[in-house]
Order: sequence, then structure tokens, then C-alpha cells
Amino acid sequence: MQPDEPQQGTSAQTTVSALREIELLRRERDLAARKTELFRRELELLRMSPRPEEDALVRSSVKKWQELIDLVSEFNGNNLDFDRWEKQIKKLLSSYDLDDHRAKALVCSRLSGKALKWYHSRVDCVKLSFDDLLRELGRMYGQRPDQLMLRRELEARVWNAGETFADYLHDKVTLGNRVPVSDTEIISYVIEGISSQELRTQGTMLSIGRSYADCICKRSGAKGSISLTSYATSWGSSSDRKR
Repeated sequence: MQPDEPQQGTSAQTTVSALREIELLRRERDLAARKTELFRRELELLRMSPRPEEDALVRSSVKKWQELIDLVSEFNGNNLDFDRWEKQIKKLLSSYDLDDHRAKALVCSRLSGKALKWYHSRVDCVKLSFDDLLRELGRMYGQRPDQLMLRRELEARVWNAGETFADYLHDKVTLGNRVPVSDTEIISYVIEGISSQELRTQGTMLSIGRSYADCICKRSGAKGSISLTSYATSWGSSSDRKR
């Protein structure tokens, strides 16, 4: 009977693992059901509201809450994204007067993937305050990214054949923000990512400096900036035809 003991142990471990996965799935299902029920009640409240002014107030409140949620990106457990995501949350809370309950609801509504499974795996998930939840998320996922790796990823991004300049420019700026790099550096990185020497020279002399001045203004919130699409139409589109 002794040879069967390892198999029994393995079978028991598999069963425990399967039960844990089932429990996590059940919690996710229950959370989805609660969200659906909450949304149903909100709709019912809107329908039953007797006065137009109350109806408008409720609709406005729901709309503002949804707009607030949309201002924060989802966090799925990617270590490279946590620090930036945490800053988004704190920046938003500094601009809006949210109590602890709403602040925690905001964080939970933006968790997905591994991060959401981690949240449901904690027996104290309901009792955690907003500050405690953010602190525990930081302990789990708040590893600082490798700056050298991020910079190499920025350097490796080039303007590919068949790609519009608008898409290339957008990705390059986004990667630069992750490092981060100065405005002067990011202009140089954009130019270096253009394989055509002719277009690189032309972009340096005529368009890229101007577009990036506008793009930088947009990043800093200054007035007078132009959109990325407008810039791509002016110089990038003509450059696409010359490639």
C-alpha cells in the first residue's frame, strides 16, 4: 500500500487547488452579481423618482461617478504599472472629496485580472480601509521597474514600415513618459527612431521640433497645443508617402 501514498498526496493537493480556484470563481461571480443588482436598483430608483429635479440629480450623480471611474486606468497585477496607477488614484482623490467608502469602491472597481483575484483571496478584503487596501496592493505589486530596461524599450521603438507617424509618435511619447525622460531627450529619441536619413533630417529641421513643442505643451496642460492627429496630418502624412 505504500506506493499509493504519493499518488494520494498529489491527488489531495490537486483537489485543494481546484477547490481554491472554484472559491475564487464563486467570489468573482458573487461580486458581478452584486454589481448587477446595484445597477438594477439604480435604474429602478431613476424610474421611480417622482420629481424631475430629483431625477436629474440622481442621473447627474451616477454620470459623475462613472466619469470619475473612467479617469483611472485598470490595474491587473502588472508590477511595472502599479506606481503610476497609485499616483493616478492619489491625484484623483486630491481633486475630489471622497470618503473612505467611495475611495475604496473606486479602487476596487478598477482592479482586474490577477489583482482582482488577489483581492478576493483575502479574508479581510471587505474590512480593509482605503489606505490599508492601497498599502497592501503596494506590498504585493509595488516593485520599482528597471529603468535601464524601460530606456532600452524606448530606444528599440522605431518607425516601422507601413505604420503611420501618428501611431509611432504616440507610442514613443508613452514609452518616454514611463522612464521618464526630459522633453529634449524625447525629441532626440523620436528622431533616432526614424530609419530614413532624409526624413530624419527633414523632421529635425521643419516639423518635429514644432510638433513636439505643441505636444509638450499638451502634456503640461499649456494652452495653444495641437492634437497628435493634426500633427500627423501635416508632416507625418506627407512623410508616409515618401517612405
